Amino acid sequence: MKLYSKVDEAIKRKGYLKSFVAKEIGVSNTTMSLWSKPKGGEAKTAPNVFVVLKLAKLLDCNVEDLFEIREE
Repeated sequence: MKLYSKVDEAIKRKGYLKSFVAKEIGVSNTTMSLWSKPKGGEAKTAPNVFVVLKLAKLLDCNVEDLFEIREE
């Protein structure tokens, strides 16, 4: 199974910059880039549950709107 990120799309819908979101949820820009991929790309790492929940709250969406697990 692989984790695919839809974080970029959620950030764009809110009109935020990735750097703003990273600061608000307490991660570095580099960390954010590991799991924030354009066009639903495969995430290099998975954020912990606490970070995912903060991200979903900030972006006013569900966790399922941010990540998708696919069987390859």
